[in-house]
Amino acid sequence: MTSKMKKLLGYSICAFGSALLLVAVTSHLWVRNDVADHQSAKHSENRLNIRFSEQTVRLEPVNSGDTSSGTIFVENTGNKIITNVTVKAGCWCSDVNLSATAISPGETIRIDFFIDTKGKYEDFTDNFIVTYSEDTKNLFDVFYATVPILASGKLIAEPASLQFSRARADESFIGNITLRVKDLPDNETVDIIDLSVPDWMTADLMRKDTHWELALTGEFPNQSGRYVEFVRIQSSSERYSEMVVPVIVEYATVSSGDSDVYQ
Repeated sequence: MTSKMKKLLGYSICAFGSALLLVAVTSHLWVRNDVADHQSAKHSENRLNIRFSEQTVRLEPVNSGDTSSGTIFVENTGNKIITNVTVKAGCWCSDVNLSATAISPGETIRIDFFIDTKGKYEDFTDNFIVTYSEDTKNLFDVFYATVPILASGKLIAEPASLQFSRARADESFIGNITLRVKDLPDNETVDIIDLSVPDWMTADLMRKDTHWELALTGEFPNQSGRYVEFVRIQSSSERYSEMVVPVIVEYATVSSGDSDVYQ
């Protein structure tokens, strides 16, 4: 084979290899594009076609035991009719009313919801699941409602617990707790009517203008490790008559090297 023929054969092989590489790359791009198109179509298919006027609703504060209520509107932002609209609350204490169970494209329906705050305090949040059907598909979305609850007559302790670390048996201690009544209306009064402490404590309760100061003194009992007891305080409040303050003692022992270690 002449050198010229060898050179032409080499060019042919390179051209053939380049063509194979081009086909492989093009096929790979087609596959990636097909995957991308499929994912895009799938995302479009799963896109929810409802819109809430508010997805997280914060209601006006109410007294504990009262019912709080709110309203949101649900819009059909798609081009197909939505049917079989239902709403399920996460808590048995909540209820809902719907103005309609079907929504035409561009229209809205009204959802009124009600939350019973009996036995609750602070901020209570409930979730409401809206289910519906669109073109034989069953879909859902969720909105949330939070109601701040005024716990009238609720005793709170500052701090909420007493914690002593590196304590030793028979060591003297003193702990101070401030007691307040939360959100008490001006025309109501709450008194502390009973106080129960462990037998290794002595309690001194002093009434101030707007709160009480509780001083606990005594000696740590002969224990080891972690020891927990409770101070129980009873008030004249009808809704919140009793509260408990934990007293947590972490004991220390002296090792052979005279350094404090915990059991």
